[in-house]
Amino acid sequence: MRRIQIVLWLILVLALAVGGLALWQRWSSSPAPERVRYYPARVSDIRSMVELQTVEIYEEMPFKAAVGGRHLVGKIALEGHIGFDLEKVALSDQGDTLAVTLPSATVTLRESTEPGSYVVYDTWSDNPAKPKSFTAAEENKAKRQLLQLAARNLHKSGAVKRAGTNAARTVAEMLSAATGRPVKCTLAPDN
Repeated sequence: MRRIQIVLWLILVLALAVGGLALWQRWSSSPAPERVRYYPARVSDIRSMVELQTVEIYEEMPFKAAVGGRHLVGKIALEGHIGFDLEKVALSDQGDTLAVTLPSATVTLRESTEPGSYVVYDTWSDNPAKPKSFTAAEENKAKRQLLQLAARNLHKSGAVKRAGTNAARTVAEMLSAATGRPVKCTLAPDN
């Protein structure tokens, strides 16, 4: 019985020694404050932009992509906005009226970062001997094409034109209230 107690105490002491050694080693391997170097941040580009965002966009769309006999079917969620760069606004006086011309609309779309925003339902290959999976680069290329298609669809559906009309009305009301003058706000011809 005494022998068992001695063995248990030895195991306990050995376990504590190993645990203490592990903690000491972990503590001593962390860098000391004087060995840590901090470097100042560097700004490589500053671009000032005042943008009026008139429409927020969130759209889920199904898609099919094909690359060299391989096919992919899935769903992607897109988010973005339609806006106008107010730094490029053209102002002129027409008598007592302030004439404002808004620049072309900027459509900004990107893949949503929400979970489940990109789902692949199925992939297949026309040739069973070749792999059916897509590389990350091929999937990213398909996503870029979807973003371009969605931007074209926004133009075709008239969403960009409606956003321009809303922006013109908002800018006219804002400038009229700020200046006390009548404001005529129009869109650039390429809108």
